[in-house]
Amino acid sequence: MNQRISIVCASESSCLETISLRGVLEYFGYIPLVHWLGNSKQLKDVLEGKIKLEEIILLSCHGCEKGFYAYENKLLSLDDVRVKLKNKTVFSTGCVTGKEHFAQSFLRGGVRYYIAPPDYPEGNSSMIFSLMFLWKLRLNGDALNAWKETSAILTDPDDCFRFYQRHGKRMLADGNRKTPLA
Repeated sequence: MNQRISIVCASESSCLETISLRGVLEYFGYIPLVHWLGNSKQLKDVLEGKIKLEEIILLSCHGCEKGFYAYENKLLSLDDVRVKLKNKTVFSTGCVTGKEHFAQSFLRGGVRYYIAPPDYPEGNSSMIFSLMFLWKLRLNGDALNAWKETSAILTDPDDCFRFYQRHGKRMLADGNRKTPLA
């Protein structure tokens, strides 16, 4: 059974990520519907439920403490948005969009599950985490279990993803040496 998913490309600097996600998700059996946004008003309309989206929404975006970056690197502040995405599962790739104030904004807006990074993940790790979460979700249909299983991969000492784990202010790069994070 094919499952539809909305991918929202929030800014021009997210295009390559969006294209990559779309291709792999099609291979997984999803039917991705991509929304290529051209300005911050369209992003606001998406978040406020004015544009029809599927039950699963993947926000391919960039973020900061105050909100999301839209096209032309324009900041869309969370203070300017009333999220209305009732019963949706929202997965954001944007840095720090997993902070508490983001989560509360989405949960107040009716979102069933909101999954996002609370810090600044390395881009490739973010891509792998996104895809693994959506693969697990596709297999078992349960967002909470998919998140738990995907999170476990990042700490499993027998899994190659351990090389992307952060250790204090350093990242284990190849299993033997530590590389300072910029």
